[in-house]
Amino acid sequence: MKKLILPLLLCGTVLSATAAAQTAVRGPGFARVLSSRAVMAPALVAEPYRICQTEPDEATGMLAPQCRSVMAQREEQRIESYDVTYLYNGRVYRTRMPYDPGSRVPLRGGVQPGRN
Repeated sequence: MKKLILPLLLCGTVLSATAAAQTAVRGPGFARVLSSRAVMAPALVAEPYRICQTEPDEATGMLAPQCRSVMAQREEQRIESYDVTYLYNGRVYRTRMPYDPGSRVPLRGGVQPGRN
């Protein structure tokens, strides 16, 4: 019985050390997202449209539409980034991310959000 306990204890110690080493290399993993809010910013959008006028045709003298394309700019609101609140080890953190992380935030080294 004593011969069996020692190898099991050693095996458990080695497995624990291996798991701890892997966690240190990989980092802590993921944190749970509590909220994610889109940050909006104005953006200029160029759109072509046509302007048509009815004028007499020089060859026939009949009225004919004369059209040309023109570029117009308008401003619209677009998503620039996301303000994310997440929970890690019982503490609440906030960060701004370029994408909506969904239900969890990937972490790298401590509580700093990582990139996917």
